[in-house]
Amino acid sequence: MEGPPSLYVINNNRGLLAWETAPRRVLPILLRSVDSLIRTQGIGDLAQIYLLAQRDGLRFNLAYIPASFKEQPQEKFDPVYMRKLFELGFERASAGYPWTTGPRR
Repeated sequence: MEGPPSLYVINNNRGLLAWETAPRRVLPILLRSVDSLIRTQGIGDLAQIYLLAQRDGLRFNLAYIPASFKEQPQEKFDPVYMRKLFELGFERASAGYPWTTGPRR
């Protein structure tokens, strides 16, 4: 393959949390805050990877869970959810995966 090398990133995340009111108790607020912090750090990491790829002359390609995928896991390890997510990725890859060439907005 000619041209600059390519970097492929698979982000197993939906992006930012949807807006939601947390119950007015310490534990639910704490859990929501930690979840939000982890997600925003992941977004920052993704932006840093993108900038490093740009600096080093790499083609950046990103795969992520699209907003159209509305399924939610019913437990921490949910094989039904995982199968549906796998099937989505398989279908998209079979059709010629639509890699995103920059960080998500």
